[in-house]
Amino acid sequence: MLDWTSRDVEDCLRALLAELRRRRCFLVKIGPRLAVRRWSAATVKAAIGDPRVHRLRDVPADEVLPAANLASRLAAAGWRQYEAAGPGFGGTLQPRYGFEVALAGRDLPSVRAGLSPQWRRNITRAGKRGLIVERGGFDQLAEFHPLLIASGERGGFVPRDLRYYQRMWHSMADEDPGLLSLYLGRHQGQAHAGMLLVASGDRHSYTYGGSDTAGRDLRPSNAVQWRMLADAHEAGASVFDLRGVSDALAEEDPEIGLMRFKVGLGGDAVEYLGEWDYFLRPVLARAFTTYWNRRPH
Repeated sequence: MLDWTSRDVEDCLRALLAELRRRRCFLVKIGPRLAVRRWSAATVKAAIGDPRVHRLRDVPADEVLPAANLASRLAAAGWRQYEAAGPGFGGTLQPRYGFEVALAGRDLPSVRAGLSPQWRRNITRAGKRGLIVERGGFDQLAEFHPLLIASGERGGFVPRDLRYYQRMWHSMADEDPGLLSLYLGRHQGQAHAGMLLVASGDRHSYTYGGSDTAGRDLRPSNAVQWRMLADAHEAGASVFDLRGVSDALAEEDPEIGLMRFKVGLGGDAVEYLGEWDYFLRPVLARAFTTYWNRRPH
């Protein structure tokens, strides 16, 4: 385990590079999940409404965190920040930007009060219309997968096949039966939204989710997301992690809907340190990077 906040991090990385060079590796990629900047939901909402703003990275952050100085230290040591151009999250292995709701030290009513008025109305509407949120198991993954496919058709992405999620379930259950949970929003027995939640330590993370079009008026996605957040709070989580967002803020951008949805939960948009490459064998590393950037995403 590497302590990224340690003053000795460069020495540790040099030792790692020496060993990997000895093993004839040509490229090393790291992506420590360290937050470097934060923007409140209010700041993001204001930026979305500003026609002069197109990217979150161009908006002054509400908080700059100590890990931000690690970027200059990595660059000075010869690491290169990976900035792949592309749709969505930009083609990186892990999203550069995410969204989190802090739960530590807050009671559930105050968390709910932090939701946008539209979110609170949608959650109330779902309950009044008879939508029920339940926790499912392995056998319900077959109901969950068509909801992913439906979201993919609307959003222009292709989900993995059902066997991937089944293998994921078994792998995590073998490690800890409580690590992975499936939530389904049902109306009259029909599942209209489904989401997977990973509970790792004090961080509970929304990982995959989908919904159909038929039940859209029931607001199942809002209801399921709120149930997951409430369960995370009850379990003592300090952070509810909604995972990746694009940093696009322009009204016409196709990714803006995802940002709007997550901002409604009242948390913070977060920029992470990102992915960094070290070219041990530059010719091979450049060839691989070129291929990686040009492959279909």
